[in-house]
Amino acid sequence: MRVISVTTLCHGCTRSDKEKPTMKRTLTVLAGVTVLFAGCGFEGPRLAVPSTPGNAAPQADQSEGRKAVAKTGSTKAPRYQGKTAEQWSQTLQTTDLEKKTQASRALRVLGSEGRPFLIQGLEDPNPETRRVCLESLTVSDLRASGDQGRQLLVKLAGDAMDIRIRERAGLYLSQWNRAAPAR
Repeated sequence: MRVISVTTLCHGCTRSDKEKPTMKRTLTVLAGVTVLFAGCGFEGPRLAVPSTPGNAAPQADQSEGRKAVAKTGSTKAPRYQGKTAEQWSQTLQTTDLEKKTQASRALRVLGSEGRPFLIQGLEDPNPETRRVCLESLTVSDLRASGDQGRQLLVKLAGDAMDIRIRERAGLYLSQWNRAAPAR
């Protein structure tokens, strides 16, 4: 015969011996996770930033810098992993699927600079290029192109070569009215 003792806690609650408190263990794990994340040195993902000389130096007055750029009209294109959006778009033309995927993701990270190249890739004769470009775009990205984006989706919804393109284009068309255009 097995005997289980029952302990009466505050407010009339009871607990058996098998249900020992785990507060100390929980706090120990929580403290360990906090120390792990605090000391790992993770700085976040690399972002696409304009590659200007002295980019690391803080600017005293950014509003004056913007005015100077607006007056001169000379800005350097944003880069991702050392390449501009135009260079990444050329990588989309390769036959290597892994490089195409990397290029489409880089163009996605470049935002409004890379979006036109991804939209241009939707009209590529190669179905792999069309698919990776479509997978990198959102409905909002296509809405930013206006009627051209919608017509491209209609065309892709009838793609004869890849069912994944047809399914995603159909999904995007069904979400068209609910999405706000990207900036």
